Amino acid sequence: MRQDTPIYIATVLLERNRWTLDKAPSFAVSEWGQRFHDAGFDGVELWENHLLLAMDEEQAAIQDMACPVVYYNTYAGFGDEDADALREAADWIRRLGAKGCKYNLGKDPSRRETERRNLRAWVASLPEGCMPLCECHGGTMLEDPRDAARFFQEADLPRNGIIVHAMGGDEERLHPWFDLFGPAIRHLHIVLHREPDLAGRLAYFERAGFAGSMTVEFTQGVAEPGENMADLFASAVDDLDTLRAALGA
Repeated sequence: MRQDTPIYIATVLLERNRWTLDKAPSFAVSEWGQRFHDAGFDGVELWENHLLLAMDEEQAAIQDMACPVVYYNTYAGFGDEDADALREAADWIRRLGAKGCKYNLGKDPSRRETERRNLRAWVASLPEGCMPLCECHGGTMLEDPRDAARFFQEADLPRNGIIVHAMGGDEERLHPWFDLFGPAIRHLHIVLHREPDLAGRLAYFERAGFAGSMTVEFTQGVAEPGENMADLFASAVDDLDTLRAALGA
């Protein structure tokens, strides 16, 4: 893999309310932008609520950070009732100049055609320079790579990339994703402390032809007793340095 592989930081990593019901942001991302930049991150993967639920001043400050928002992480659904949220996501992607947008489909397979239709229309509405990135998360209708492959073949999107949760667990679980999607896998979510063999995992990605970017999504200490932002950020920076060293080896 390239030594200059772009590595971003997910703002959700620092967010203590990441899994609460209201998912209300607990900190101002703009206050961390310079620290992200100084630590060496190439950009930010922005948790949508850090922008949508912020005051106007914070929204403006996020757009002007030293460490830019490269990927926008939306939780808008793809039902007919979600049209306004999808328009808002596309508008913010345009205003931020984001190069990619992470999204997920829903859980109900009976809504497959509706969500496919609305996804196709939404992708067509995105700026030309923005790559939509399906996380194909567990608990959604596309968590199985074969289902995801059929869905996107039938969707016939003008452009689309795939995110893979890259670290931890058996390497065998990754093979179907890379076998079916190949270069369409554009981004990896990294949780480094779950990976016992970093060199081996990176070597697999290189053999598979991966040439995309990475985000340090979570880190040691997330959701553990005594979790605090300073320690989480220090751990994320350690993960960044470890990745850089491994990529340069």
